[in-house]
Amino acid sequence: MRSCCMLLMDTTPIIFLAKIDKLDLLLNFDLPIFMPREVYFELTEKRVFEQGGTQNAEELSIKSFIDGQCDRNRMRVVTTIVCEATALQRERDRNYRSKGDGEVAANSLFLNRDKHGIRGPALLLYEDADMELLFRREDVHFLTTYAMLVAMEKLECVESADKEWSRLSKIYEQKNMAPLEKRNIDVSVRGDTEFISSIKRPGKR
Repeated sequence: MRSCCMLLMDTTPIIFLAKIDKLDLLLNFDLPIFMPREVYFELTEKRVFEQGGTQNAEELSIKSFIDGQCDRNRMRVVTTIVCEATALQRERDRNYRSKGDGEVAANSLFLNRDKHGIRGPALLLYEDADMELLFRREDVHFLTTYAMLVAMEKLECVESADKEWSRLSKIYEQKNMAPLEKRNIDVSVRGDTEFISSIKRPGKR
């Protein structure tokens, strides 16, 4: 087994966890956690930039969580060259609209992760299937949100993965008028990587 770091390169798992008030589950992983700046922007600022107004409760909650964990050195938001270029474009043009910038920034972070002190294989917490296409030949461990909840259930960090997913599905269906797909993907591309043993059981923090 090889130790790994966690890369949060897709906004969806963070949004899912926020909706069921389970962002703290990320802290149960005793792993370095990294996120590209563009993904942080999409989670906390993009809607306001494009539509105006103020941040809503969910955006503020996510921002507070990430900022707090960065202050505690539990997470790190990484500004890559792609993030810098995209931010500059937004400054120059208020009508600029992101078209896959988060994915490009995530790809840039992954391919240049050594430059940012990110070592070893990467645990990718994701929902976007494009991640599987982008990184299927790389040294990664793919983990979807539901699969993460299953791992948490095994170690008694949540009572039931299905119960938490059911809560999320009800919230999702109210807004999208469609069922939420349950994707149970927990697979390492190049040999076994260790992440289960890095999860802290309740009372073991």
